[in-house]
Amino acid sequence: MATIQYTTYSFNRPPLIDEEQYTVIKHKLQSDPSFNPFKGEGFYEKYKIVILLYVIGVPVALLLAATEVGFLEVIGGIYCFLALMGLFSLVPEWISYASYLASRNLYFKKLLNNIKKSSDYNHFKSLMR
Repeated sequence: MATIQYTTYSFNRPPLIDEEQYTVIKHKLQSDPSFNPFKGEGFYEKYKIVILLYVIGVPVALLLAATEVGFLEVIGGIYCFLALMGLFSLVPEWISYASYLASRNLYFKKLLNNIKKSSDYNHFKSLMR
């Protein structure tokens, strides 16, 4: 029996930032409200090559398959078949990564909002509970 293997992602809440990090971030947020020290790799950055292989490769493979030249038809057909089979592992992985990104972004958005709202580190810690 065949199995489909793919990577799963889950967000684990990191330890709370310490008072020194809190102070640095608080000061930078006061001067630049759009400051974000918790930037991570986005969906497109992570899967750019794979997405481009599908966006560019599949139409080219379909054109090759439609050329009525035996060798090119075979190459186009093999590429399309492999691309279709690849989707069985890519789609669940993409869903898992998108879910991870949503959880991560939500946590760090809450953390930054609580830093902005807080008056000191102890108040921030109470908001993060």
